[in-house]
Amino acid sequence: MVYVLNGWATFEYAGQGQKTIRKGDCINQIPGIPHRELACSEDFEVLEIVAPADFKTRVVEAPTAQAQAAE
Repeated sequence: MVYVLNGWATFEYAGQGQKTIRKGDCINQIPGIPHRELACSEDFEVLEIVAPADFKTRVVEAPTAQAQAAE
């Protein structure tokens, strides 16, 4: 779960396109979904809760799907 405390950020998710999250938004990010941050505000701040917390960040290729997610 990701809760945006401040600012905004735009992410790209595999098979789902781009999504911008803003202060006050709360999203459930699918475990293991390839994603990347495209842009964010200087004051971007989140509370991220993950379980189980025994994973590592991996550098992967950018998502290939270009579909736009509904905002």
